[in-house]
Amino acid sequence: MHFAPSKETVPQSIANVKLLTQAIPNFTTGDVSYLDKLATFGKKNPRDGYAFIEYTNKTIGKFDSTARNGILDLLIESYYKNFKVIGKQIEATDLFLPMIAHFDSTQQTTALKQYYKIYLAKNIERERRIEQINYQYQSKIQEAESKYQYKKRQKFELRKRGFYGAGAGIVLIALIALILVSLSVQRNVKDIAEKLAQKK
Repeated sequence: MHFAPSKETVPQSIANVKLLTQAIPNFTTGDVSYLDKLATFGKKNPRDGYAFIEYTNKTIGKFDSTARNGILDLLIESYYKNFKVIGKQIEATDLFLPMIAHFDSTQQTTALKQYYKIYLAKNIERERRIEQINYQYQSKIQEAESKYQYKKRQKFELRKRGFYGAGAGIVLIALIALILVSLSVQRNVKDIAEKLAQKK
């Protein structure tokens, strides 16, 4: 009885069989279907199978012995239906474990099932709020970026105007200088012309 016969190495197969063997003391009934359920789960879920069985072995003993088969079925069903990642299921189940003492053996499976529903609903709400906070954060970043770009453009426009103003000032000064030089040249030419006329 092992998880993935065609792909497993011998050490992996030995580790898997050892893990399944560790489950035996947790189930005291003559019904050994739990071994088949665990082995099948391990085979179908190569990523999480080993961790799931390891976690089940560690925690199922905390439930009443008469409730354990039902708890195992619920753990498997909830993995497929709600969690799909063993880490999330471990997190949720660990939060429930301190509450087991408040329920008698006939209520433990139902209590865990109801707890999963509440946990998942709260988790959806939490994720929705996180998403909302992220959206608001991204909006504020975009708004700040937009303001920054606007101010940057304004500064650039001011610099450009300043540059054009300075350029226009230089051109004006050059033009005035040219006019003055031109007037001065004309005056000099006139003086020279007058002097030449007097010499004649």
